[in-house]
Amino acid sequence: MLLASAPLAAANDRTPSVDPSFRGVTIVASRQKKGAPLRVDGVFRVSQAEANLIGRPLHRSLVCIVWNYGESVTPFREVVLFPDDEVQKGEAVSGAFSFQLPVPQPGMYLHVALGEHLSASVRSPD
Repeated sequence: MLLASAPLAAANDRTPSVDPSFRGVTIVASRQKKGAPLRVDGVFRVSQAEANLIGRPLHRSLVCIVWNYGESVTPFREVVLFPDDEVQKGEAVSGAFSFQLPVPQPGMYLHVALGEHLSASVRSPD
């Protein structure tokens, strides 16, 4: 599956907020209008030790799975990333992301994985 546009490794007004103790990946999905590409916004936070095991930069290891569509994508595989795309605060490493998928049908379920972390299942909106 190809992305509908270049992914972004920065927070925006749709980035989910998480508690400082949160560890894992969380996402939200939205559409500008019916039939438009599916927009996925998310955030991850893992321990420094986990980040080193997964491999840096962490964005490259994000995988989005669209279950009912039978597809997956690694949105940041070929994207230029910068050191400040990840934020280290204490023993946690975090980052934000957004990307658009050409999934026109509503009702698809998706997850984003990072290492052993899997986001909650999100249903694509109409």
